[in-house]
Amino acid sequence: PPAFTLTDMQGRSHSPADFKGKYTYLIFCTPEHYGCMMEYPFLQSYLDRHADYLDVVSVMVAEERENVEQFMERNGYLWKALYYEDQPGILRDYQVRAFPTSYLIGPDGNLVLSPAPLPSEGFEQQLFRIMRSRGEI
Repeated sequence: PPAFTLTDMQGRSHSPADFKGKYTYLIFCTPEHYGCMMEYPFLQSYLDRHADYLDVVSVMVAEERENVEQFMERNGYLWKALYYEDQPGILRDYQVRAFPTSYLIGPDGNLVLSPAPLPSEGFEQQLFRIMRSRGEI
């Protein structure tokens, strides 16, 4: 995947290299977009059920970092939310033309699905098919 360094809501920097060892579901979204809002409960459920082998990371696009912080806290979402302001070119690098847009990064750090299905479009089933084909389950 294209390189980036973005900060989470606690101000810690993260890059794709930090996600090695597990599958990473990387989703670009906003706190206000209706289509994104429909996916968020799925993201939290993935984190709750599959944390042993799946990380959920969102790149949140918003005017103010505080909007993202408040949104995550208000809804009790616990996945890693990164704020895009630190590197706005990331949207071009990942060819994000609409929200939400998602990708699956493998445990080795390579893109597995580009783009990946959205949660409401059967992402979980696709992940299990990939893991079965690799003999991981």
